[in-house]
Amino acid sequence: MTVADGHLKDLGGEVVERTIEGVGTLVFENFEAGQWLTKKNEPAKKARRRYLLDGVEMDSVSSIVDTLSKEALYYWHEDHGARGAVEAMEMGELEGVPIEEVVKHIRSLGLGAKAARDEGAERGQAIHAAFQTLAETGDAPKFSDYPKAWWPWVKGCARAWLTLDPEPIDAEFMVVNPAMGYAGRPDLLCFSKGKRTLLDYKTGRGRIFEQAHYQTRGYAEAFEPCSIDPPDRIVIVGIGDDGGPPLLEDSVVTPEDWAALLRTYRSRKRVNAAISAAKAEARKAAAA
Repeated sequence: MTVADGHLKDLGGEVVERTIEGVGTLVFENFEAGQWLTKKNEPAKKARRRYLLDGVEMDSVSSIVDTLSKEALYYWHEDHGARGAVEAMEMGELEGVPIEEVVKHIRSLGLGAKAARDEGAERGQAIHAAFQTLAETGDAPKFSDYPKAWWPWVKGCARAWLTLDPEPIDAEFMVVNPAMGYAGRPDLLCFSKGKRTLLDYKTGRGRIFEQAHYQTRGYAEAFEPCSIDPPDRIVIVGIGDDGGPPLLEDSVVTPEDWAALLRTYRSRKRVNAAISAAKAEARKAAAA
């Protein structure tokens, strides 16, 4: 087994590297559980996704945006949890299962919110890859390359491309703002309708939430440090589950809004670290 920088090379994962003149070397690591090593030199039990600038970890745009409340997710989890329970019941899988074990059992069957989330993440990655292929080669996605359940999103991807008629500049590229201490990976920078445009795709039910407005502004604020000309427009592309026309929204978040969210994120990060440290000290004192 080959090990480098805590990464188990033989077990896969993704490592992307970009050298930015005048800034340094930016690395993105994307490892699932078991693909990287803990400080104890043991395979980790959880995933790790992080950006490193010359070996120093940067906050990620997605982590910063996660500071925002996602009320819609509460209903989504409730909906898919209930669906999973009904499916399990119809299969006869809940008979005799103690109530406190029901959720665990539903998950073991590949049902419920967690399974739906994982499937949605896989589908989202596939659609992003389709957009990247379009940007790099001009080849349209083929239905035969995807599960039939995903075809509406594939169709939506093609419709979005035709609507925007983009001339790609760069796709799935990494950016970093060293002064603000964060990095990210925008979907596409292009010329669209005569304007230099930053595009970000969202696959779901065609809805766009405030998080996407902040996310795209965060990306744009990292352009200048990377010597990338700023976009004239920042557009979020919502691709629904019906294969219909894409929903297009221009980001309304200002640089000041982004800086305010970043301050809040750092404040919460510091407070949560202090709380964890205090609890650890209390446990240590209780055990003494």
